Amino acid sequence: MKKDKKVLLLSHLWPKSPQRLTPSTGIYVYEQVEELRKLCDLRVFVPVRINPNLKEFFLIPFKKKVLKKFIFKSKKSFTFLKYPKIFSKHFDSFFISFYLYIKTKKERFDIVHSHTLFPDGFSSYIYSRLKRIPFVVTIHGSDLMLINGRPFDKLFVKFYLKKAKKVIVVSEKMKLILEKDFKIKNSIVIRNGIKERFDMTDLSKNILFVGRLTEVKDPLIMIDIFYEFLKVRKDFKLKIVGDGPLKEKVLEKIKGYGIEKFVDFEGFVKREDIGKIYSKSFLTLITSKSEGFPTILFESFSAGLPVISFDVGGVKEVVKDYKTGFIIPKRDKSLFVEKLVEAVDYGWDRDFLREYSSNFTWEKIAKKIFEDVY
Repeated sequence: MKKDKKVLLLSHLWPKSPQRLTPSTGIYVYEQVEELRKLCDLRVFVPVRINPNLKEFFLIPFKKKVLKKFIFKSKKSFTFLKYPKIFSKHFDSFFISFYLYIKTKKERFDIVHSHTLFPDGFSSYIYSRLKRIPFVVTIHGSDLMLINGRPFDKLFVKFYLKKAKKVIVVSEKMKLILEKDFKIKNSIVIRNGIKERFDMTDLSKNILFVGRLTEVKDPLIMIDIFYEFLKVRKDFKLKIVGDGPLKEKVLEKIKGYGIEKFVDFEGFVKREDIGKIYSKSFLTLITSKSEGFPTILFESFSAGLPVISFDVGGVKEVVKDYKTGFIIPKRDKSLFVEKLVEAVDYGWDRDFLREYSSNFTWEKIAKKIFEDVY
């Protein structure tokens, strides 16, 4: 296949970045890139903050070896773009776009595509002005959901997103927020995808939680819910996949409730092994306070697992009651427990769930990005 379109992709969300929160941070960007590379000539730059010795950085005579040490580090499939963290994320964007321009001064791209609003999105806008090419921004959720409380950020976003060729969002809810609160009319909904469909569940009695153990994912309320569920059903176990700053609090709460024998704490699981866990589970829980459009939705469906979730982000756009799971309309623990009890006895059409997930493979999503955006 002839790849006529040349794309520069800018994202600090990348699995091999030294600043990743977990080894799988940004895996959805990586998997999207792998499919897009089959359709176009795509080069990836990964911004990485550094805190150099300022004397070494500014006073040593300008030499290529200094530039290489502090700014550029190339791999086969991507290039680290290192920049000094001195001021705010807005100034970071200027550093990133400037260094990127230096690195690619003799190259010509047809379009620049970035992920997240800051610093990558604003950087792609500045870079696009320098290179006089169009730019595209993908927004994944949290950065948009929290921005209304930051007037200065909101002003920047309203300014530069209007100049984008397209703004990709992962849910209809995010599209509505952009149109209503930011007056952005050039957005398009393209959901996150899955690399592969997992084997169908063997209906092992495991209730699954997959995610970082952070405040926004709220794993503590998940333990409360499961404890109440155990008062009704003791034939299921909770399987927790993930790690994070709330790990110790989660373990303490499990011990405090005295339910250790009902909980399997898996910690971080390698990407290549996660499918086995989905395939030995019964259903998936999402207890987050905020979401964009979590990848675990279609990962769960691909193995035939329904999802029970609070009404966050774009989750209810695909989680439909008695079809693909249950939505809990408010953060009501007792209602969540009630639906969980109902869900373990309901006759889910797991073949339908698996077939539904086939519409959201990265291969199909990359094709949509290429045809409708690039």
